[in-house]
Amino acid sequence: MISVYINAGIFANIPIAGKFSLQPEFSYNQVGSKIEIDTRYDLPGIVVRMKNNSSLSLGYVSLPVILQYNLLPNLYVEAGPEFGLLLGGKTKDSWTETRTSGNNISITSRRSNIKIIKDYYNTFNMGIGIGAGYFFTSNFGVTARFTAGLTYIYKHNTGDAVRNNTFQVGVAYKFKMHIKKNSNKEQF
Repeated sequence: MISVYINAGIFANIPIAGKFSLQPEFSYNQVGSKIEIDTRYDLPGIVVRMKNNSSLSLGYVSLPVILQYNLLPNLYVEAGPEFGLLLGGKTKDSWTETRTSGNNISITSRRSNIKIIKDYYNTFNMGIGIGAGYFFTSNFGVTARFTAGLTYIYKHNTGDAVRNNTFQVGVAYKFKMHIKKNSNKEQF
């Protein structure tokens, strides 16, 4: 299943040497997970079907610091750390049970949409990102990045090592800024 979440931000691309540049970013990242379970039990005289859809959505302010290398003038690869601060999130759950016995059908369902309790989550998040991008013009391009989470999402992790692993695809637009150097000559 593909889940779509929001990622938006700003960046500065700073040439440092030859084909290398440093790209600090400031962004809002929404990450999460979705689980769908559909179970059927055939019991004597009754069929029970249970459907459960659950999702977790977390919002972070992120600060990636990315080192880029230009393979071609418009094509680059990149890697670097990403630091994040949890702002909040929510869980959604819908559950339906259908019992069929002969001509009788019984349906029970419930839904919930609950804000997370931040005390159960690590507010600091860190990952390592690798990616690539291509600029069609000097201003407009496409990007792709995979960030592997290094920190656990939950404070008291009791089972699987749950981390934020994300794959992001996006578009980028560069606003070019020209900085005029001041002359040290005094004018009268």
